[in-house]
Amino acid sequence: MKKLIVHILFLSIAFFFSRCNSSNSAKSLAYEQAVQQSDAVSSEVEMNVASVEATSSPSTTLPVDKKIIRTGSISFESNDLNKSKSHIQQIVKQKNAYIESEDANAGSSYSSISLTIRIPSTGFDGFIADLENGEDKVTSKSIQANDVTAQYVDVESRLKSKRIYLERYRKLVATAKTTKDLLEIEEQIRSLQEEIDSYESTFRVLNNQIAYSTLTIAISNQQDRITAGPSFWVNLKDAFSDSWDILAGLFFGLIRVWPILLLIVIFIIAFRKWRRRRIVLRKNRNL
Repeated sequence: MKKLIVHILFLSIAFFFSRCNSSNSAKSLAYEQAVQQSDAVSSEVEMNVASVEATSSPSTTLPVDKKIIRTGSISFESNDLNKSKSHIQQIVKQKNAYIESEDANAGSSYSSISLTIRIPSTGFDGFIADLENGEDKVTSKSIQANDVTAQYVDVESRLKSKRIYLERYRKLVATAKTTKDLLEIEEQIRSLQEEIDSYESTFRVLNNQIAYSTLTIAISNQQDRITAGPSFWVNLKDAFSDSWDILAGLFFGLIRVWPILLLIVIFIIAFRKWRRRRIVLRKNRNL
């Protein structure tokens, strides 16, 4: 009987430990499955991102027309600055150009006007030709043409690629299954948006410089520049002016030292009186 009880107790203990082990095994198996699912999600996101970078490189071809930025400067000598400026303004209106900036300088012997003009690139040569056909004398001329085709194509290609990347990353937001994956995708979106803004700014500047050429025009008064030296009347006027300045300087200088001059005058008068008295006394003694 005792042996039967011991045998039953032993079987009960063995059954209890077997249930505990099976429960722990089930928990371990569930944990492993959760880990595998998390790794699978991360791998899926990484594969999607890789597919974005692998399939989003658009093929670009060089444009047929070259991208040229043209700039120049031209100088004139004019007998009438206002007339010359009016002539330039008429050409500006005819060529659909506009004056970007204007500077004017006027002095006693020299006057000039400087204009910076933006001209549609298709009418740049015609604008300069109309200027040279005017009455003013051309004193200097410089024209430059800068080929920016490679830079233009590079910026345009990068901008297209970044926009495609951005669109793909925005679609990946809906597939993110963890907070970490979502933060990584949002960081990529923010970085791409900053790069796109920078490329768009550069692209706008290039397009503006290509579409509108820049010409700087300098006009000086020809008569003011041709001078043979001061005339006789100018020299005479300068001589009187200098003499008056000298007299005025002496006058104000005497006013500043008048106490000293007064003392000198008093001393001279006193000395002369003393000398006369001494001479009179000597004559009286001799008599």
